[in-house]
Amino acid sequence: MDAKPNLTDDNNLNQRLYELMERTGYNIILANGQRRFGPPPNWMSGEPPRGSEVFIARIPRSFSELDILPIFERMGKVYMLRMMLNFSTTNRGFAFLKYTSPSMAERAVQELNNYEVEEITKEGIRKVKLGVVRSFDRNALSMHPIPVKISLHDVLDLLYGNDIDDSCLVAVKKELLSDANYKVIIEFDEHRSAALARRKLLPLRNRWGGHLVIDWYPPEPKQSKATPNNSRIVRRFNKIFHA
Repeated sequence: MDAKPNLTDDNNLNQRLYELMERTGYNIILANGQRRFGPPPNWMSGEPPRGSEVFIARIPRSFSELDILPIFERMGKVYMLRMMLNFSTTNRGFAFLKYTSPSMAERAVQELNNYEVEEITKEGIRKVKLGVVRSFDRNALSMHPIPVKISLHDVLDLLYGNDIDDSCLVAVKKELLSDANYKVIIEFDEHRSAALARRKLLPLRNRWGGHLVIDWYPPEPKQSKATPNNSRIVRRFNKIFHA
């Protein structure tokens, strides 16, 4: 029988995490600086709706999924818990927990923010209050400042030339910052697509002779499907881009 891969550098915790997997049927994967618990076994309903995730802060460094899950499972069914890890695979003090519905996340915020936990240290018992707030996945990036001499088509060439998947793009919008520069807002179909694109674009920050800022863009309020009268439309690969 093949040896089980390590989920942590702590052999005892490693064994307990595998016991957790066997008991619950959830899978645990260690990848990209995080340990992911979930989704539920035989889950067929797709990704839970937006607003189903909470951000958990001030987690004691000795805590693991075994400490966090019993607290948060009382609020509803857990879809996925992502523990953020450092190089030694101990937690970095924060995590993201997604429920199967937004109402469960709202209940967790109401009842578990400032929830007191105890950590056993060499000095004795230390009491800590967890911070719990709603987490909203962002699916848009901003890129600025871009010289006005660089056209929107040049920006699109940059995106496609760096393996940004066209099927994940929803829209690219241009916002004038000054007479010399503008900002581009790139909207994707989901947070995961935006995160992957951000990783590919960050090495290009010195493009066009300046220092491009490539960062997350806050979600915009929903607008009418009608195109604004002062917008210029750029069509490419059956996508609509507001310039």
